[in-house]
Amino acid sequence: MKKVLPLFLATVFVFAGTMFPAASDDITVTGTLIDTKCYGMMPKANIGNTHKLPGKDGKMMDVPSCATACSGMGIPAGIVEGGEAGNKTYVLIVSATALKDHMAKEARVTGKEVFGGGILVAKVEVKEDGEWVDVTPGAMM
Repeated sequence: MKKVLPLFLATVFVFAGTMFPAASDDITVTGTLIDTKCYGMMPKANIGNTHKLPGKDGKMMDVPSCATACSGMGIPAGIVEGGEAGNKTYVLIVSATALKDHMAKEARVTGKEVFGGGILVAKVEVKEDGEWVDVTPGAMM
């Protein structure tokens, strides 16, 4: 058993290294902050804060402040590069609730790209009155 445990641990570490690639160098992405749930369902209709969703009768209805509400419930935030539906989308690895008041704003996110589409966030800035304002959330718990 004493000889098997080190071999087992070495195998686990090698396997884990292939499943979870190392983070890349820092990247900076500029675009629009979105909630990933509604945007994922209907990108063209749900890039802003008011979303289009099917009502009980099946007809599409506007849901004001939907992105803010989704983010406030903890649905992961994302950023759509360039701010246009269909462009590359990144999931932000950061507290979604801390970004709820900034949904649908132009943002600049800096961090490490991980998992080929996530950003481990180091800094978040949003554009307000033509100026970049740092709104980086505190440490995650």
